[in-house]
Amino acid sequence: MSKSRVFVRWLPFLVPSVIIVGLLLLLGGMEAAAAPSSALALGITPTFTLTATSTAIPTHTYTPTPPPSSRGACDPIITKRAEPTEVRPGDEVLFTIEVTNRGQTAAINTTVIDDVPAYLEILDVSASQGTWRQEGQRVIVDIGVIGQDYVVEILIYTRVRDDAPAPLAVENLVTVRSDNCPDPSARALVQIIGDPGRLPVTGGHSTWWLLAAVLGTGLVAVSLAVSRRSEG
Repeated sequence: MSKSRVFVRWLPFLVPSVIIVGLLLLLGGMEAAAAPSSALALGITPTFTLTATSTAIPTHTYTPTPPPSSRGACDPIITKRAEPTEVRPGDEVLFTIEVTNRGQTAAINTTVIDDVPAYLEILDVSASQGTWRQEGQRVIVDIGVIGQDYVVEILIYTRVRDDAPAPLAVENLVTVRSDNCPDPSARALVQIIGDPGRLPVTGGHSTWWLLAAVLGTGLVAVSLAVSRRSEG
């Protein structure tokens, strides 16, 4: 059988097959094109995924520096007391000074300076640490280094001078100094009371001067009055 006859024989089957295949391909393309519109009509939003390569930006984290702890630095304190607190001329007064370092850092080149009032005579000084010297009414104690929670005690022995006026409040100030610490201070108050029959001090002058001035003024007034009567 020749090839032309074979082709003619299969032609009635080939033509419908080609037409059917073409129709199927056409319908498939139309459905693919209509798919987004159908999805929108049904309330379905198509999702598109974009893939991109990005370069990470380096981040810098700022860490604030915490404030120093109060216990981490040098923190000296000083206290002072007087015994007794009420005295008379000629009595002795003991001043007790205590210096303590509450910080965790040692106090370097620590010095205690006490200016004793002039109405008190300095008799003696002692210190549990360091050396002391006297410059007039000033007592200077060179302690040196004070470690953490260490206490240094200083004793100053004084006597109230005989010519001290009374009554009088005497305040004694002491200060501690060091190379790496604050300079705290402390005060002690002593009351000088007078003996019975001794007139109090007024404005820093003896009351006898005030009485003498009043008496003198009175005598002058009386003299002038007598002189005027004599002339009359």
